[in-house]
Amino acid sequence: MSTFVLVHGAHLGSWSWNLVITSLQRRGHQAINIDLPIEQNGLGAADYAKAIDEQIKSHEIKDDLVVVGHAMAGLIIPLLANTQPVRKCIYLAPLLPIPEKSIVGRLKADEKDMLLVNALPNPVTDRASAFKYWLHDCEPDIAYWAASRFRPQSYENILTEITPVTKLPEINSAVILCTNDRIINAKPAENLAKNLLRSQPIAIDSGHCPQLSRPQELALLLMQLGNTRNK
Repeated sequence: MSTFVLVHGAHLGSWSWNLVITSLQRRGHQAINIDLPIEQNGLGAADYAKAIDEQIKSHEIKDDLVVVGHAMAGLIIPLLANTQPVRKCIYLAPLLPIPEKSIVGRLKADEKDMLLVNALPNPVTDRASAFKYWLHDCEPDIAYWAASRFRPQSYENILTEITPVTKLPEINSAVILCTNDRIINAKPAENLAKNLLRSQPIAIDSGHCPQLSRPQELALLLMQLGNTRNK
């Protein structure tokens, strides 16, 4: 049986996957949630991938990994195919890397519509932005619990570096887009998924964080995609 490796996006943490993990484990699946060192300045995708790699190794998992990357983690998880027995990558509301380019460079050039915000909001210093952009479709108790756990995110390198992904891995891939996302623009992300990954994205009726607003629905979708072996 596959092991799901769940990687959070900007300002979040391993805690953001707790509800999904509960649902996966209830159905007999193994899953681990990763913590990225997002507060540290100067780290890029390769540094984050190393942190994921170390945490996977600490669980002594040998094979058949399904790696799920949320948002910013879409820039990171392709690198894991170089060091881990990854069978499938699932990109959730993702930023996707284009070899030889940076996110900032792409935003300044021909992908100005990649994001739905002019500047990335900070849910740590501006609690209102947490509810407006990340948690707007969550149940109130979940939203208030999550809002208190957001972490500082250093964008110093991860968005400005030329991606270390020189080629997208030739493994099974799937993309999940969120129809009510207020941060990632789903339409250009859909086109990029088709062109880069040769993958027809699947839509989920959710805001930016379905792992918090639709955890059971997302868990079922991950299980479905995880069991699908054709690209």
